[in-house]
Amino acid sequence: MSVRIEIEQVRSVLEGPAYRVYTSVIYNTGIDRNIFVFNTETEAFEHVATPWDLENCPADRQTALNEGIDYYRLDNVTRDGDEVEEATSYATYTLARISALAQAYQLVANQFEGSNTYSYLGG
Repeated sequence: MSVRIEIEQVRSVLEGPAYRVYTSVIYNTGIDRNIFVFNTETEAFEHVATPWDLENCPADRQTALNEGIDYYRLDNVTRDGDEVEEATSYATYTLARISALAQAYQLVANQFEGSNTYSYLGG
């Protein structure tokens, strides 16, 4: 199975000034599109998902609340910052984490999951 995640990242300057980075999944295959993990209680963005998060965190807050799960996932995230260097660093880091997720998930899906039968003979 091939994993593909296409991202749109919009960087803008707001009054203040504040520097906004909006990142969203615009196309996906072989992986769930909800790759951004949020804290269920505070609704704050936590991190780009790991393969574990994709298997264990629901793709909506209400399900997380109903099931008592601390985190949930969405397909987009907005982050504002006061410093352009911080916003630029965040934007770059987020893209690197998404790339790492695609590689890790492909490895899990293609090499780890499945079943094999082994036979060993003694001498």
